[in-house]
Amino acid sequence: MTVSTMELRLNRVVLITLLCACVASTLVPLAQAAGAEKSASGELLRVDSNAKTFTIKSDEGKEMDFYYSDQTVVVGGEKGVQGLSSQTGSKLEVFYTEAEGKLQAVRIEMKS
Repeated sequence: MTVSTMELRLNRVVLITLLCACVASTLVPLAQAAGAEKSASGELLRVDSNAKTFTIKSDEGKEMDFYYSDQTVVVGGEKGVQGLSSQTGSKLEVFYTEAEGKLQAVRIEMKS
């Protein structure tokens, strides 16, 4: 092998390695962020059953709007997600994911 052939192969290996590192460093945080479950605690302010949303005032004083679905689990509440509207003013903890700027409630734990 000549020196220029060896240099060319080495340059390819370095380039491919750098490309793989760049792709991996971009995809791993995106995958982690997409499925990362977060939580917020606060007081249930209002429920819009038509839009399937509810708002809490977090313990930090921030109003947060969440979407819910029939798959959202409610622990300690009456009648699951359908019973939320009768529990405004209650303390709760919401476990949620965030996608496209929307907070999707996965599980709601009512506090006594």
